[in-house]
Amino acid sequence: GASGGMFDFPSGALEKPASVTEEQWSFLVSKDAPIDESASAVADILKACAGEIAKDKAAKEVQRLRSELGQDTCIVCILGGTKFQEADSEELVKAIAPKLEAAAGSTVTFVTGGMPGVQEAFAKHCGDGSRVWNLVPVGKSSGYGNGRDIHAGTNSEDAKTIFGLLGDIYVTVEGGPEVSQEVCVAFERGAKVVPLMRTGGASAGKFGFPTEALQEPCFSTREQWSLLKTDSEPEEKSAVAAVAILEKLIRSRLPKHMKDPASKGVSSVSSRQPMTEFKAEFEAEEAVEVYSAKFKSWTSTRVRRFDPKTGRYDLDAARDVCQEHIRRKGAFDPTDSGWTQPGDAYKAKAIEAKKEAETSQTSPAQPPPGRKSTFQVGDVVEGWSNDKSKWIEGVIQKVDIEKGTYDLDRVRGLTWSEVRVLKK
Repeated sequence: GASGGMFDFPSGALEKPASVTEEQWSFLVSKDAPIDESASAVADILKACAGEIAKDKAAKEVQRLRSELGQDTCIVCILGGTKFQEADSEELVKAIAPKLEAAAGSTVTFVTGGMPGVQEAFAKHCGDGSRVWNLVPVGKSSGYGNGRDIHAGTNSEDAKTIFGLLGDIYVTVEGGPEVSQEVCVAFERGAKVVPLMRTGGASAGKFGFPTEALQEPCFSTREQWSLLKTDSEPEEKSAVAAVAILEKLIRSRLPKHMKDPASKGVSSVSSRQPMTEFKAEFEAEEAVEVYSAKFKSWTSTRVRRFDPKTGRYDLDAARDVCQEHIRRKGAFDPTDSGWTQPGDAYKAKAIEAKKEAETSQTSPAQPPPGRKSTFQVGDVVEGWSNDKSKWIEGVIQKVDIEKGTYDLDRVRGLTWSEVRVLKK
């Protein structure tokens, strides 16, 4: 009948939507498909369509809020658990909030989700609250008594979706699965994330928190990033490091006319000192590879331009890319070697090689003949875990050329031969 295309049924409605898989659509088309499976496919398609509609509504709400704030405003979102798990985490938030409010100019707005815990502590200690917005569903209130409540979405899920699409920068403290989900959405669309890793939970990489967001970025020094990780230093030092990172990052996200303190009638981010310029690691026209968080793979491309003020690159394949997501083309692929095969034989060789590296007193451990270290900090690889007797996925945190070892986020001190290209 009409549902099969008869009686001038619109032909466009018979075409498979982009959000529907070929398999799902086939269950609707084929008369031979089992009824139960066709019914299940219909339910899945309707759910997917509802999700797309919700995203469209959220996008319109984000556009409305952006217009209200001003398109040139840099939005810093605060994310964290609804209850502090560690006392020093609360002290850290209380130390960061006033410092960040003082360092950031009037072109910056801080947004919370109106929840208790981390967001409430930040809002209540962020100056007079004039630049704090608390995003809550229609009819709800944050109850903070500081900052302005803004309403978007009809329920908490709607508000969370909008929150994940609104910010330019996300600061995370502790947190569980929901924090990780919101960060994944934000990070996937290109928002920057500054995780206070020392606080644990999602911010330390748990619950599916994006691994790439834990890597040392181009807008931070190594010392600053390490202060976000370690809980052995006073909260005050970590707070100062976090604010320095955010101040530089905020400046890089503002329109050009707002970065120049000489611009008349425009408030810039702190103009106490000129911003330090970054040094280019890659030259214009150089052939490189860029990492795609979406596809979890490296793609060949070429450098077009480097911005020394932000430390970011424009490539043929992408724009505004951080240095840690770029590596030189032609990196060594160790998958063609017998050393990359797991199992007892490999494990014995790996243990032996690692022992030699640790006990050698005459010279630093060197790569096997004909090899050199071509993995770089930030590369997603597989490393051999002696404890688990298997390959595990990880991100390279440190390369020690003298010792011939790599430190991954999940295992440290691996020799060249104990690290290989990530298997897809």
